Amino acid sequence: MKRICLFAGYNYSNVISQYVIDYLKELSQYADIYYLADGRLDSEQLKSISPFVKGAWVENHQEYDFGSWALLMRQYVGWDKINRYDELILANDSCFCVNSFKPVFEKMDQNQTVGFWGLLATDEANFRTVYQLSDYLKRDIDEHPFLCIGSYFMGFRKNFFQKESFHSFFNGVEKVKDRRQVCFRYEMALFRLALSEKIEVNCYEPYLYLFSTTYMREAFNLIK
Repeated sequence: MKRICLFAGYNYSNVISQYVIDYLKELSQYADIYYLADGRLDSEQLKSISPFVKGAWVENHQEYDFGSWALLMRQYVGWDKINRYDELILANDSCFCVNSFKPVFEKMDQNQTVGFWGLLATDEANFRTVYQLSDYLKRDIDEHPFLCIGSYFMGFRKNFFQKESFHSFFNGVEKVKDRRQVCFRYEMALFRLALSEKIEVNCYEPYLYLFSTTYMREAFNLIK
């Protein structure tokens, strides 16, 4: 499958950390990567990732990762180029790459009907038990407003990312006041958009855990 990855970076110290370089190196084996950092970086920093990306830019837009993805779509890469690919990956540097992506893509490629997928789904309001994600997705979404796929890594197939509604969603991204607003207005809203468009949703991890899994002890079990 021919993949393009739009990668959102954030560099509080004006340096691209080694873990980000390692992440991009691994991911570049499976996708053409275009990188945009929110903040300030000099040209030498961008050179450090040049072997692993097709393009790299920096802009101090302060619109979080969705702002970087939207700018890459609208301005730096463009929808015409994106639409030539079979799959669009949106990723950011808020997490570590601890293993190979090979089993991830091998597993997800087996499902040809899925239109929107990620590594892990979460529901911050789930404090009851661990569920099979496939069962949880059958519930009324209005009863689970915090349900979403973690936006640190999301995959989209043509049947979703070429839709006008998808383009309009990202063309409408604008600056919000804090991360919580990003989650409500974009991360969770994107998930709801997929469901409203009757897009099949799936994740590499087949279970939905308690609360925000990646911030909990379960994260170490997932690595194991």
